[in-house]
Amino acid sequence: VLMKVNQGTPQMYGFDAGILTVDDTTQTIEFAGARGDLYLVRDGQTHTIRGTRSSIEFDAITRGHHVQKEYQLHKVPFRSGDQFYMITDGVRDQFGGEKNRKLGRKRLCDILAKHASLESKEREKAIQKDLLIWKGANAKVDDATLVGITC
Repeated sequence: VLMKVNQGTPQMYGFDAGILTVDDTTQTIEFAGARGDLYLVRDGQTHTIRGTRSSIEFDAITRGHHVQKEYQLHKVPFRSGDQFYMITDGVRDQFGGEKNRKLGRKRLCDILAKHASLESKEREKAIQKDLLIWKGANAKVDDATLVGITC
């Protein structure tokens, strides 16, 4: 990743990411995240599989090269009906609710579990509706993407 840097100004560039592969033969999901988590909804409960707490960074001024980091690989066996979700940080960082706080992981997990029994299209609409209700009249704070798959 090459980014234009203003000379003389210390700047850190990077991004958060997650990668997920599905192996139907072994019924396993493999996940690695750079400051991104994977959410598993099983039997009406949401479980968080935490990604590595480091972004993918490029420090062009002080090092001039990519910083080498290890990102933990999680292997998660899946069952029929399991739902997996990945999000951008803008989803959980969105301000809203009665006290104008961030959505956060716990509220997100509650929303995902609440709609787990719905069919895919209805679940998508219900989750989107709850997130919009949470946001209310607040401005969107960041990109907000939620991707889900059902096994």
